[in-house]
Amino acid sequence: MRPLLLILALLPLPGCIFVADIDDDGPRRATPAELAAAREVLSASDVRGVRDLHAAQLAALEPGTPVARFRESFPDAVFVESRQDGDARTDAYSVRTTDPYHLRGKRTVRVHEDEAWFFFRNDQLIKWGPANFWP
Repeated sequence: MRPLLLILALLPLPGCIFVADIDDDGPRRATPAELAAAREVLSASDVRGVRDLHAAQLAALEPGTPVARFRESFPDAVFVESRQDGDARTDAYSVRTTDPYHLRGKRTVRVHEDEAWFFFRNDQLIKWGPANFWP
C-alpha cells in the first residue's frame, strides 16, 4: 500500500508543471587544441592564483603605494567599491586570474579562478587580501 501512496504523491497535479534540469554529464573530453592551451599539472594543488601569476608585481607593492602606480602594475584591475569613514575614503580594486589546466593523463580541462582585493585609503595602498575583506 505504501509504494502506491508514494507513486500517487509523486504524480503531477492538474495545472502543475514540473521542470527537471539535469545536466550532469560530468567532465567532457577536451579537444586537442583545448589541451594544448591548458597547462599540465600533477595535482590540483599545482594550480596558480593571483599570488603566483603576479608575484613580481606584488613584490613591488608596499603600504603607501599610490593608486596610479598600482594601476600601472595591474592594468586589468577593476574598481569595486568605495567606502567613506569620516574624512577618509577607502577604495577597493579587484584583480582576478584564471588558470586553465589539465591533470596529467586526463583529457579534461578545468579552470582555476582566483581573486584578490586591494584597498586604498586616500589613494594609498593600505592592504590587499581576499575579496571583500575590508580593513
